[in-house]
Amino acid sequence: GATPDPRALARVLADDLGARGIAAAHVVGSSLGAWIALELARLGRARSVTSLCAAGFWSRPLLADGELPRKPARAIARALLPAMRPLLRTERGRRLVLGMNMAHPERVTHAEALDIVRAYATAPGYPATNLAMRRTSFPGAEGIDVPVTLAWGEHDRLVRPPRVPPEGWRTVLLPDCGHLLPSRQRAETTDK
Repeated sequence: GATPDPRALARVLADDLGARGIAAAHVVGSSLGAWIALELARLGRARSVTSLCAAGFWSRPLLADGELPRKPARAIARALLPAMRPLLRTERGRRLVLGMNMAHPERVTHAEALDIVRAYATAPGYPATNLAMRRTSFPGAEGIDVPVTLAWGEHDRLVRPPRVPPEGWRTVLLPDCGHLLPSRQRAETTDK
């Protein structure tokens, strides 16, 4: 029944960590997951945070209460889902479908591309979570006292780094990356 905003999602994850007997963990997240990782740190449940292309660093909420997103991208993705299998087989098709999110969608496999599109189009919690995320913004570094690395894709078209990152937080530019990182790049990035 709670609004699925980043703070609420972080509390759910904190409860899950507690149920597993984990007091605090080194956490990594991408986009909304990066924002949730930062909220876990605020709750005292993170030993460190690695944030990949974090959502929430916009200067004000992207949507007012009651306002809905104007772009019907998810509805279009759902309607076109049957056509995605053949379309995503080609590098050109992957660039067309995933080019807004990735710098090099042609580098992901057909199966990875299909998984990304299918998850986006069919995740039952996506609409409410997307609205809740867009109706707020990251409140800042107050209360976060663990090492934080903010990594940003050089070609990210969806989110931008803060103009002035929080003091003491490490900021890294990921060359030749977009908002989503193919699995090979995610592994290379988190190893650094």
